[in-house]
Amino acid sequence: PQATGVSICAGNSATLTASGANRYRWYESQNATEFLQESTNPAFVTGVLAQTKTYYVAAVANGCESARVA
Repeated sequence: PQATGVSICAGNSATLTASGANRYRWYESQNATEFLQESTNPAFVTGVLAQTKTYYVAAVANGCESARVA
């Protein structure tokens, strides 16, 4: 998948968007063993952020997951 980064002010949440797949898994880190969200919706809303944070997304097809991208 492809992901688009966003800039926000501290104390707000961010809406991250991916493209290029039919199903997505969002992760808090590159090596996380559990995903935060799996959905056909390409958007992911973070919690309130106080500092710079990187999230990762993977495409899922037929139960197989792609490499994660930031």
